[in-house]
Amino acid sequence: MEPDRRWRVGFAAALAVGCCFCGTGLRGVCDAPWIDLPQGQLAAIGEWNAPVLAPLDSLFADYHAIPKTDPARAEERIARLEHIAAALDRTADGCGNGHGCYFLKSLRDTARHKAEYLRALLRIPGGDCTGAAGEADGEWDILPLCSRRRFDPGTGQFFGEYWLELLDPCHRSLGNFYDLWRDGGGRGRPVDFFFWLEDKNLPNWVPHWRLLADGELARCRVTVGGDGLLRDGDGQPLRGGGNPGDELIFIVDRDGQLLVARGDRLVHHVSLSGGRAVLASGSLLAVDGTIRQIALESGHYLPPRENGRQLVHLFRRLGIPLRGDEIFRCYDHIGVARDSTLAAAFPGLFPSAVGEDQALDELGPAIDEDEEHQLEGQGDGHWRHHHHSQRHEHVGDDDVHGDEGKEQEHADLEGRGQLTDREGRDED
Repeated sequence: MEPDRRWRVGFAAALAVGCCFCGTGLRGVCDAPWIDLPQGQLAAIGEWNAPVLAPLDSLFADYHAIPKTDPARAEERIARLEHIAAALDRTADGCGNGHGCYFLKSLRDTARHKAEYLRALLRIPGGDCTGAAGEADGEWDILPLCSRRRFDPGTGQFFGEYWLELLDPCHRSLGNFYDLWRDGGGRGRPVDFFFWLEDKNLPNWVPHWRLLADGELARCRVTVGGDGLLRDGDGQPLRGGGNPGDELIFIVDRDGQLLVARGDRLVHHVSLSGGRAVLASGSLLAVDGTIRQIALESGHYLPPRENGRQLVHLFRRLGIPLRGDEIFRCYDHIGVARDSTLAAAFPGLFPSAVGEDQALDELGPAIDEDEEHQLEGQGDGHWRHHHHSQRHEHVGDDDVHGDEGKEQEHADLEGRGQLTDREGRDED
């Protein structure tokens, strides 16, 4: 097995048992695509006082003269950046509060963040991670982070390999850059890939997400009162969800705690989990503290339909009342949304909600296989499921799931090996 492939498999295994790389010092604050200090004369760049900025030009030039793609020179670059930050701080102290002061302090902050970013890169594991990719945790099945590529016929794009996003201190989607590195002969440690990036001009629109800080996570923990209502971190009844502009995403972590957040371009399921394996993942519709809809939607974890059965048990253990008439959404192996109720999907768990003459086929489909695929139209369920973590990359028409010829297209894609099963066990 190639060294980089062997490392990726090892890291995915470590993630599955709850080990993730999040001790970077940038957690929760590094929420912008990475930039470096500018090159050239600062007076021309900042359009400001040349006599004040000219002495700093040599410091910047010395820093940029150090080879950026060599990990062995990273400590030297960090020392230079710290020296530059201190010089900028001293200069800014004598410049008042005008444009020049703002310019100097912005450069200072960039130098400090760049130094911390390089320190984080040096803490990336250099070899294989150890650990087995366990599939169960005591009485519960776990959902490991998706670490293999999959093809989305709706957008015509590949997604996955989130191990790379977890390693990146800025949590960017760098899969295409990683392919370029490998195609150009790049092999070995992931840290070498990130230092290869140091010599590239990354566009500012590179998608990214962020991990939530401890204080933010504390506000995401949901409690259940004696009245059976779900309450957020402020003690208010949980409300929201159900549409793309107001989405409540949730995880149940390995400790059985329910965490809920409002999803957006930067906040995803891994923002709540830190990339660790979870017991459940999806989205909710809550009205005045009561759950009305549960959807197993998570591009980072791809929860299968049977994870809904475990979720019912977990919610009951937390004291969350479920009647069985809640809408339940799951996805088939090609990512098409299928809706039912919890009682229809898992009748054995809701016997009082099922007619006595209705067969209790717990392992049957959530809805009849011949029933027309249920989609959401604008931002359909297939895209929401697979691209929740990359919705800003969604391209193409919203009618990509048109009825005519779509089943044949799915069959053709499967025949060419461009589709994998929902558990991701097929090779790329």
